[in-house]
Amino acid sequence: MPKSKVNTKAINLRIEIEHEDLVRDVISQIRTGGPGFRTALEQLLADESAAQYMPAREIHARFSQLEQRVKALEAAEAREHDGETS
Repeated sequence: MPKSKVNTKAINLRIEIEHEDLVRDVISQIRTGGPGFRTALEQLLADESAAQYMPAREIHARFSQLEQRVKALEAAEAREHDGETS
């Protein structure tokens, strides 16, 4: 039995290694999961609040910046306090 013709397109994705399995799973589900999976995925991507995420490295960088600011404020407060007791 001949396979039916399906329009396909080859794409080249450059992704981070840790995302390889996830991308393969999503592509597999797009192929086999039927319209229900595709619809759910499109809804997820269209939902601005669901699609907003922040990479862990950015979260760590922001916490590091906050920590540095807190330490600077604490140091300034300690210097101010030492100046009052001198």
